[in-house]
Amino acid sequence: MGYTNCLMVSTMKELDLFDNISYKYIKNIINNDDDDIEVEIEDLPCDRVAWCKTRFTFELKINVSGGCMPIMVDKKFVVEKEYNNSSAYALMMLGLYVDSDDEQSEEEESDEEEEDE
Repeated sequence: MGYTNCLMVSTMKELDLFDNISYKYIKNIINNDDDDIEVEIEDLPCDRVAWCKTRFTFELKINVSGGCMPIMVDKKFVVEKEYNNSSAYALMMLGLYVDSDDEQSEEEESDEEEEDE
């Protein structure tokens, strides 16, 4: 199961999504905690009991020029993480998933109301 959500940089730090990404790629965003980044989130099968595995896919705009004239390109990152089901990380992911379901339900209800009129 997968869905797309905008995560704040601060949330992505809490989820340790930047841990294995070179600093040269994240240096332009690391201090912008309130910036939102569109992240595709996919639940993966996990063979460990009481653990969940999640794949995060996101793009960052990277300056590749090295000079005074910036040349920005989009670089795609794929990060897979395993979290204990009772960890703060898993509870945060569950909260994001529940919020996403609530938004979809509200959209469906408003669509049904419009059809009734």
